Amino acid sequence: MEVANLVCNVFFATIFQKREMFPDLAPLMWHSFATIIVLLQEIVSFYPALSPPTLSASVSNRACNVLALLQSVASHPETRIPFLKAQITEYLYPFLKTTSNARSFEYLRLTTLGVFGALVKVDDTEVVNTLLNGDTIPLCLRIMETGTELSKTVCHIIFCVECHRFLPLLIHAISCYIP
Repeated sequence: MEVANLVCNVFFATIFQKREMFPDLAPLMWHSFATIIVLLQEIVSFYPALSPPTLSASVSNRACNVLALLQSVASHPETRIPFLKAQITEYLYPFLKTTSNARSFEYLRLTTLGVFGALVKVDDTEVVNTLLNGDTIPLCLRIMETGTELSKTVCHIIFCVECHRFLPLLIHAISCYIP
């Protein structure tokens, strides 16, 4: 089992380091047989280290490499909407629910927030609706109350982008009720 973990660590680290060299890596991963399933299996394999909080630096690094690959998929125009429709963000919420301020957990939270940040960079109604209907905003608000300064800043950016896009709709809805 230890050899398999070592191979996976090297594989994810190598793909992570070389992802910028392949602009179509996201569609390639999305359309390749079982690649996303393997990434999700990796994500789920980190859950036991969340509670009780026992996430080591090496496991956190591996998780962050996997999250960075998912961020590539979330940010690519061809794979963004399928990524949302597959509800992959649901697999990421447990990482945002962690409360440990250990460095390994902070890196995990920040990298997870990076996936959500990649989604909100584009003005897309489907992205906004999906994130508003999920746990993203409540979790960002909680992190803004209790997280480190960097986590608070990233959450603030995500929250402001979402609210900014939602604000015209909210103003319109309120104006329908005000004579």
